[in-house]
Amino acid sequence: MMNKTEQLDVEVVAKELGYRNVQDLYQALGRMREKSIEELRNEDLTDLCEIEIDESFPLTDQAVLLLKQTTNPFYYQYEGMIVKVNEPGLRVLNRILDEIFSAGGLEV
Repeated sequence: MMNKTEQLDVEVVAKELGYRNVQDLYQALGRMREKSIEELRNEDLTDLCEIEIDESFPLTDQAVLLLKQTTNPFYYQYEGMIVKVNEPGLRVLNRILDEIFSAGGLEV
């Protein structure tokens, strides 16, 4: 579980990503999650090969690194194709994001 100091970091992360606050980031991620592949364009997505995550970091820190490196953490571009995170990956990502947002004071 995250402590009070880490709660403040969630607000900082939201602002670093261009959102006014944690609530705005949470809502934007919800919209990203609900998009269909047909609504996306390759050029708007992050190339999967360009993402670097240090797996020695705690999962919550890895998720924040992912958010900082991607335009949409649920979809990627790989070799010219749009790729959606698979179901097991989606469950893990959603669980970690919920933990981060709960620590940031949101009811998820």
